[in-house]
Amino acid sequence: MTGLPPRRPPLELLAAAASTRSVDVVTPDDLRAAFQAVLAGTADALAISRVRRVVADGDPLLLYVHLGHRETAVERLLEALVRLDPTAARLAVVAGMHLRLAPSLIAAWARLGEGSLPKKKQ
Repeated sequence: MTGLPPRRPPLELLAAAASTRSVDVVTPDDLRAAFQAVLAGTADALAISRVRRVVADGDPLLLYVHLGHRETAVERLLEALVRLDPTAARLAVVAGMHLRLAPSLIAAWARLGEGSLPKKKQ
């Protein structure tokens, strides 16, 4: 016995990260439903918010582990999130760069989000 606390599943850690800076307490089941809704393209504002918070506050590697160690699954989730909410493009780009996903895909997310960014003042 090492005296270390037991390991928590990645989805539980992601749910805790999504709850960190919010009044909304996210459970693993809530998060699982939000992932499915975003992937299906039927997510409401709450589901989008929960996935945004996971991408912003959670560890992208935990997202990768939860999605079965498949880059394509992470890419699909981030792509769907950016399509539903272009303001999440910056979050998707940072997570994609952290996971070393395809540069062309990351650039596409950045282009999708360009219209949602505030204009620079001259």
